[in-house]
Amino acid sequence: QVLLLHLISCLFLVVALKYSPNAASVIHVFGYEGREAEVSCRYDAGYESYSKYLCRGECDYTDVLIETGQTKKGRYSFSDDKNKRIFIVTISDLNYKDGGKYWCGVTRTGKDLYKEVKLQVVSVSTAQGEEGSPMSISCPYPPEHQHNLKYLCRGKRPSTCLRQAVITSNNSSRGRFSIHDDKVAGNFTVTISRLTPNDSGSYLCGVHITNGLDVFSAVELESFPPTASSQQTSSISPFVTRNISSQTTQTTGTSGSSVNTMCVCVCVCVCVCVCLGCVISHLSNVFSALLLSWLLHADV
Repeated sequence: QVLLLHLISCLFLVVALKYSPNAASVIHVFGYEGREAEVSCRYDAGYESYSKYLCRGECDYTDVLIETGQTKKGRYSFSDDKNKRIFIVTISDLNYKDGGKYWCGVTRTGKDLYKEVKLQVVSVSTAQGEEGSPMSISCPYPPEHQHNLKYLCRGKRPSTCLRQAVITSNNSSRGRFSIHDDKVAGNFTVTISRLTPNDSGSYLCGVHITNGLDVFSAVELESFPPTASSQQTSSISPFVTRNISSQTTQTTGTSGSSVNTMCVCVCVCVCVCVCLGCVISHLSNVFSALLLSWLLHADV
């Protein structure tokens, strides 16, 4: 009797495992607000011709978001690769409400087959910096995680982010990167001491959760060449000095020429006046002589 009860218990356990979602095979999907995310659902051989779907909540008929036969439905699109035995649901224009639990379902007689999906949607912030200058990336986090490990990695893959982190809060600095965690403000900042063109790209700010999924926020970093104003600081000043010097020299030369010309004019005027005076005096003498001669002839 004890053996029979044991066999019955094992049978119920096998049935429960077979028809309930497997927590170990949870599909983790990561997406950015405003962009799209792909939910890839694999299924076993023999189910190629069965109907598949993606649902939320209790997965009643009204909870089905899209299914076989619907290539497009609102923000959801559906495709089924029967050769690879995988169907893909793409969710476009993501928002934070899209985050949470989903189910990949395969319709069959009796209880459908399910696989759990956890979709994490993060906001994307942009940061711009001038090449050669320092640049800071700000990463906010919930207050309950103030004592957790923080880190920054390049790329868009949360599953490998911690292993490929460029810096973590365990080390305050690493190469050109340094990190500061303000636990009161709930924000950690990563500073790049000297930005280069190669630093442009996608980054993930991560907070490590020991018993759960890490928390992420995304940053798109763009570096740009030094602006014209910063280049002029070192290159324009000498030219301005030389221009000013040249202009000063030209101005001085012009002033000297003006003075010389004026002196010549004065001299010419004086000479003309003197000459005119002499001519007038001579003409006066001639006129006086003629007048005197005329008077003498008149008396005779």
